[in-house]
Amino acid sequence: MHDTTQDTARDDILIVEDSGLYVKHFETVFSTTSYSVSIITNGTAAWEKLKTAQPKILLLDWNLPGLDGVTICRRLREHKCASYVFVIMLTSMQRLEDIMTGFDAGADDYMVKPFEPAVLRAKVRVGMRLSDLEASNNNKIQLLARANLRQQSLIQTLEEKNRVISQQAQDIQKAQKQLVETARRAGMAEIATSVLHNVGNLLNSAMTSSTVIREAVGHSKVSTLSRLAEILRTRPEGLLEFVRSDPRGQKLTDFITEIAAALTAEHQLVAEKLQILAESQEQIRQIIALQQSYAGVTGVKDSIHLPGLIEDATRLFIESFKKHEIAISCDFVRELPAINVEKHKLLQILINLLQNARDATKSRNREDRLILIAVASKSPGTVAIELTDNGVGISPEVQQRIFNYGFTTKAGGHGFGLHGCANLAREMGGTLAASSPGPEQGATFTLTLPIK
Repeated sequence: MHDTTQDTARDDILIVEDSGLYVKHFETVFSTTSYSVSIITNGTAAWEKLKTAQPKILLLDWNLPGLDGVTICRRLREHKCASYVFVIMLTSMQRLEDIMTGFDAGADDYMVKPFEPAVLRAKVRVGMRLSDLEASNNNKIQLLARANLRQQSLIQTLEEKNRVISQQAQDIQKAQKQLVETARRAGMAEIATSVLHNVGNLLNSAMTSSTVIREAVGHSKVSTLSRLAEILRTRPEGLLEFVRSDPRGQKLTDFITEIAAALTAEHQLVAEKLQILAESQEQIRQIIALQQSYAGVTGVKDSIHLPGLIEDATRLFIESFKKHEIAISCDFVRELPAINVEKHKLLQILINLLQNARDATKSRNREDRLILIAVASKSPGTVAIELTDNGVGISPEVQQRIFNYGFTTKAGGHGFGLHGCANLAREMGGTLAASSPGPEQGATFTLTLPIK
């Protein structure tokens, strides 16, 4: 323990007491503890110290030279302290109104002299626990503040990315609105959504391929040829000797081989991506052409010649079928009657079934990939369109759920396609059914529609 009015370090306990008898008594009380204790005998001096350095525990007498204890306590509570100070008033003032005055001034506890040392030490331990709890809470608050700063930084980053995405979404929405307006004017309001979705997927594929090509060109090994040419330029007459004796020349063959391999890989990558770009452009052209060709007003039935409509639908997948080596065969009965349906609904069903058949067939590791489309009148007043593939097949469990909303077996699928097709078939007065002998044995989808 020490008596000072200049120490600015935070003590465990600061005692403000002007009685020499009680000063010695305090020294005895805390002599067996590990607390750091400071004693000040003047109220004004004590307040000067408290303004810059606050202890954990303040033992404060009432009657002091200079400022009295109540004034010091009140000022302390009004002062912006770095940490909370637990104040115990120790005084001979024992009237109820005196005690209430002390608490009103901001004291946490109140003891009347003479006091029991053991009780004082117990009250100090309570104050220490509260002080430690406050310190722990402050640390947690600081950790939360730092975490909040990191969170704010992440939020700002996300907001910036969101602004970019929002701008891109606005651009896409603008393009979609233009296409929808064109489709509406042509009488294709419902099928426009499907067309836009397909075009959007193809554009995404094209953009991905373009990015890969740019990256491949940006990291091309062609620049390495310039360094090789520079080395050879410095040895125009002694190239043979350079290859034989110079360590760099001895590595020339391997170096050229590595460059050739890298350039071959780059060429192959770029060629593959250019092929994807070409296929995407062709499919977009065909989708737009088909949309324009089959523009119609929603809710209006037309007399449809099924073979022609099916051939147009399959034309959208010709390039894709070639890519995956899928053969397609059509079997139409002679003198097939025309049917009266909303052609954009029928077209949407055919496109979805062809997509599924393509995906199921290309996923199976076999050479004779085949899709067969047959049209026949199997019962009076109806016509059946059967689309059969020799792809991955359908298990009995999946067959029971295949038309349920949200059900899908495709990675990244949404489960809307077949559910929507079944609804469209019912809207046209028909049915859509699926059958399969089992996994790896292909599948057949049958669309049955009324002729009139």
